[in-house]
Amino acid sequence: MRLMHSWLTLTMIGALLWPVASQAADPIVGTSKFATNCSGCHSVASTAKVDRGRNSPTMIRNAINNVGSMSGLSFLSATDLEDIAAYLGNAPSSLSFAQTTVGQTSTSQTVTVRASRIAALTSLAATVSGDFSRSGGTCGTTLSASGSCTITVVFSPTAAGSRTGSLSITHSGLTTAVPIALSGTGAAAPEPTISLNASSLAFGSQTVNTTSSAKTLTVSNTGNAALNFSAITLGGSAAADYAATGGCAV
Repeated sequence: MRLMHSWLTLTMIGALLWPVASQAADPIVGTSKFATNCSGCHSVASTAKVDRGRNSPTMIRNAINNVGSMSGLSFLSATDLEDIAAYLGNAPSSLSFAQTTVGQTSTSQTVTVRASRIAALTSLAATVSGDFSRSGGTCGTTLSASGSCTITVVFSPTAAGSRTGSLSITHSGLTTAVPIALSGTGAAAPEPTISLNASSLAFGSQTVNTTSSAKTLTVSNTGNAALNFSAITLGGSAAADYAATGGCAV
C-alpha cells in the first residue's frame, strides 16, 4: 500500500508540472497591456530599448529581471509578455478592407514583422484564412536581428455581407502564433433585371389572312448592370400568326 501511495503522489505532481498550452500571442491584447504597464516610460516608436522587445518576450523578461526601474513589472505573466512582444513586433494588429464586390479582389494591405535588435527570427511563416489570401511581401523564412519584412494580403469575398479571417504568423521569437484579425464586407455583384409593362397582350378577333394593328410591350432594365439579350423569339402553338418588331435588338 505504501508503494502504491508514493507512486500515485508522484503521478499527480508530474501532471501538475506538465506544460499547459497557452493562448496565441495576441497583438490586440498586447496593445492594451503595453498602454497600461509600459507607456509611462516607452512609446512603440523605434528606440534602442523598445527594439529589443519586438517579437521577443525573453528580452522583455530579462529587462524586468535586471533593470531596477522595471522590477515592478515582475507580475506580468509569460502570456502577457508574449502579447506585448507580438504588439511591438507586428503592425498593424488588424486589417479592415474596403467593401469589395463578390468575385473581385481588393487592393492589398500590409503587415510589417520586426525582429528584436539582438535576436534573429527563424522558421518564419504566414498562413491566411477566410476570404483572404497572401499576395506577396518581402518576408522569407528568416529575419535578421533588427530587421523588418512585410506580408501583403488581399480580400476576395465569396459571398455578400461581413467576412472575417486571420493572418497567422509563426516564428522562433514566440512560442505561439500571432493572429492578425482580418475583416471586410462583400457586396453583391451587379445584376440586370428585366421589367415588362404588361404580362399579356390581347389582339381580339381578327379576320384570317389580315394583319391587326400593333400593340407595344415595353421592356425595361431596372437592375444595376447592363442587360444583354441573348434572343427574342415568339413561341406557342400559333407562333407563326404573330410577328415582332421594335427597338429591342439582340
